[in-house]
Amino acid sequence: MKLILQLFLLLVLTAGCGDDDQPAANYQQELADLPTDATGCANSLVMDDGTILPLDKPINGLKKDTTYRILSMLVRGETSTHLTDYVPILSLPVTHYKKENPQSDAVSVVACWQTKRYINLHLQIQGTSQGVHYFGVQHKGETSLADGTRILQARLVHDRHNDPEHYSRDTYLSVPLLPLREELSAGRDSLWLSIPCAEGDKVYKFRL
Repeated sequence: MKLILQLFLLLVLTAGCGDDDQPAANYQQELADLPTDATGCANSLVMDDGTILPLDKPINGLKKDTTYRILSMLVRGETSTHLTDYVPILSLPVTHYKKENPQSDAVSVVACWQTKRYINLHLQIQGTSQGVHYFGVQHKGETSLADGTRILQARLVHDRHNDPEHYSRDTYLSVPLLPLREELSAGRDSLWLSIPCAEGDKVYKFRL
């Protein structure tokens, strides 16, 4: 994340010091999927609205037949997209846990929003640069309402593994919606996602 922000600032400063009148490139920071083929090569980005953007340069050396969830820095062109840099992030399906109440250390919510294919979280967590934090999304059960609609309740799991709270760092997470639509009806049922915060759980409600 720091690498992307530093790169972005460098590009802005460089553009501002130019001698010509050419417009600066339109750099965008977006969450996206990066699928690979049977050789471990990625040739396109899949955006959250389903749009497929061909890359101007393929990315090689990745895992075969895999879809990476990434935070990307990109420039969209008329026929192709230039991927300047990217950082893999976690894609967390809603999962049943054996333990009823797994560790849930507090986070700060910067943003929580729904797209066509994901619920996306931008969080700040307390820790160190070397600390490893565990995240998951726990299935907490379903509720049926009188009108026939159903609510799936889920909760963010966060275990900081005693990482010292030295400073805040940004973290992006995504919850894929496609698996949920196998048990819930799109356009009718809902997902209620609870996120542990210092002041207590915050609940975000989304219509699938």
